[in-house]
Amino acid sequence: AAIGKIATSYKWYFACSTTVQMCEQIVADKTYSITFIDNAYSDPITLLAEKKITDTETGEALLVFSSSTLPRNFDFSRFQRAQVTVEEVKGLRIPSSSVRVFDGQTGVYVIKEGVCRIRKIDILFEKDGYCIAAEGSGSGYISRYDRIILGDNELYDGKVID
Repeated sequence: AAIGKIATSYKWYFACSTTVQMCEQIVADKTYSITFIDNAYSDPITLLAEKKITDTETGEALLVFSSSTLPRNFDFSRFQRAQVTVEEVKGLRIPSSSVRVFDGQTGVYVIKEGVCRIRKIDILFEKDGYCIAAEGSGSGYISRYDRIILGDNELYDGKVID
């Protein structure tokens, strides 16, 4: 009178439906860090993207991930929401409208002791009106806590700011 299923493999799968646009950066046979949002287990889990099936006519996509790791206290509920981390970039977030090009070098204006100064930046990523710049790449580069000047077009290096 027992009911159940015998697991013959330690590998488990997670399938999710999404749009073609949302999964355009996901590639089969690559691992991704996935956090299950509604799960009591809140740590990210590394899963392998096994398959990516897309339908360009409807714009729908199906992603199948797998893992051989069985985290302790993980809730294997049938339906769960997940957040897939495609890429992680660390740096300083700068509004794209503040970025300027000075003599072929990309930079921003910052205020230092009441004076406008140019600080170089190395852009790592740009999207949705912001860019991520490398932090503290050397002398003359932007660093954490530099105050970027926003919205002023008549700036120059050495201009006194009230």
